[in-house]
Amino acid sequence: MLDRRAVDLAFAAAWPAVETAELGEWTLRASAGVTRRGNSALALGAAPALDEIADWYRARDLAPRVQVVPSSPLGLAASLVREGWAVADGACLILAAPCGMSLRDESELAVSAGGEPTEEWVDIWWTVSPRGGESERRVAEAILARIPMPRRFGLARNADGSAVACMLGVLVGGLLVIESSATLPEARRRGACRALTTDLLTWGVARGATRAVLSVERTNVHGLGVWQRLGFTDLGRIDYLTLT
Repeated sequence: MLDRRAVDLAFAAAWPAVETAELGEWTLRASAGVTRRGNSALALGAAPALDEIADWYRARDLAPRVQVVPSSPLGLAASLVREGWAVADGACLILAAPCGMSLRDESELAVSAGGEPTEEWVDIWWTVSPRGGESERRVAEAILARIPMPRRFGLARNADGSAVACMLGVLVGGLLVIESSATLPEARRRGACRALTTDLLTWGVARGATRAVLSVERTNVHGLGVWQRLGFTDLGRIDYLTLT
């Protein structure tokens, strides 16, 4: 059985915020508003002074946001609601699978990969999941550059070499954290996710990873279906709460 706290810490390590601060057992994270995870307090352990959290985020022109994860204290979300916080959009399911599982890659797409986030990789990711303009993209690129090694930025390509999908794998301990899966609309249902996942699992196993984990927004019904068909199963839930 996977250790819930280890999984939560792996997700945090795999997507490092531009700025962090420790407050008790919580980690406050800020990244100029780019991505929810990078701009939320990771809630591990008893809640510190909520006013301090709110002041820290407001000093950075950000809405105070808390990320409640499976290893957060039991009942934390309900406690925050009683204090005036509101459940926000973006709730995710955590999915997991053995790295050694066998996936049959039947797509005609080729996969190329490397340790750096190339402009081509970022273009695919940003096209599918835009988070603002050029200044926000630069923040996102700063986050990508901070992702720890070993890491693998994969691209799925057509026969003519054009890239149509991207995915990121980050090794944290014995866990392979899968991030940033994105496929251009015109290339969907052609096996890009399967091809990239197969590549990452093979890469992870060669480096000692035993389990792969990822998160998918609960409202992304199509995405959840794709990962479940690949053999990933529900491991827990991530919620976000904000203070307006």
